[in-house]
Amino acid sequence: MRLLGKILRWIAIVGTALVVVAMVGVWITIHTAAFRNFVRVHAEQYFAENFQGRLTIGNVQGSVLGNLQLSKVALSHQGRDVAKIGKLHIRFRLLPLLYSTFSVRSLDVSGLRLNAIEDKRQQWNLLEAFSERHPSPPSSSSSSFRVLLRGLRVRESDLRVAFADGKGYRLSAATLDGRIRILPEGIVADVSGLKGQLAASGFPKCAIDASLAYRDTTPPGYLVIRWLRLDTPGSKIELAGRISNLETLASNITLKAPKLAGQDVAAFVPRWSKSAGLSGTIRVTGDRRDMHAVVA
Repeated sequence: MRLLGKILRWIAIVGTALVVVAMVGVWITIHTAAFRNFVRVHAEQYFAENFQGRLTIGNVQGSVLGNLQLSKVALSHQGRDVAKIGKLHIRFRLLPLLYSTFSVRSLDVSGLRLNAIEDKRQQWNLLEAFSERHPSPPSSSSSSFRVLLRGLRVRESDLRVAFADGKGYRLSAATLDGRIRILPEGIVADVSGLKGQLAASGFPKCAIDASLAYRDTTPPGYLVIRWLRLDTPGSKIELAGRISNLETLASNITLKAPKLAGQDVAAFVPRWSKSAGLSGTIRVTGDRRDMHAVVA
């Protein structure tokens, strides 16, 4: 029995040592440049085989165990650029994947360049790039997978949106801070800060500063506008309130304009005198069928 005990003890020691060596070997392997290049190549191949767009990644750093840094990420569709990201840093947890949850501690994006274009078929290039090459048949059961993005930071970004009718918007020098939860029942988003320079067809260029909250997990969903400030050289506008029903647009919103330049008003009312400025407060209540306002 003593001999058997020694043999079993020896097997346990050797087995433990082999497991430790194997784990160290795996840890070293996944932290090598060769393995990171393997991840980059296979990520690009997987995207090409499953989606309509083309994804390229310039470089991969960090660890696939929960701390990845990507640089020079580009998405294209039919040979045209859709989006580019200078640097992307994602910190995530692997264990929640066992419970159908992708938990992201933080996602930092810098140098985002988005060029969203709507074609004559009213199809967007961004959505087309992510459309499946071989769509799965519709399933009667809903997915239980969840994505929890606990911290989102976007810096030094330029976003362009062009509609098929020729109208367009551009948000440059954009920064964003927030968090998002994508759940089986819907989306919960909180944008604690959004800033940038906004340009739009037919509108004066302005600086934007906003804080918003959105939720559609329980129909019809709602939008909270903590503040939305628009500043031009001659005007200042601040909007705050709540759209409690996104289907009927039932709203309770207050718009304050301590200073509204005549030339900015003329952009919306062609006959308005550019020398006639405005100031005041507008309160909007009701839904799209029954709107009334009080001007003070």
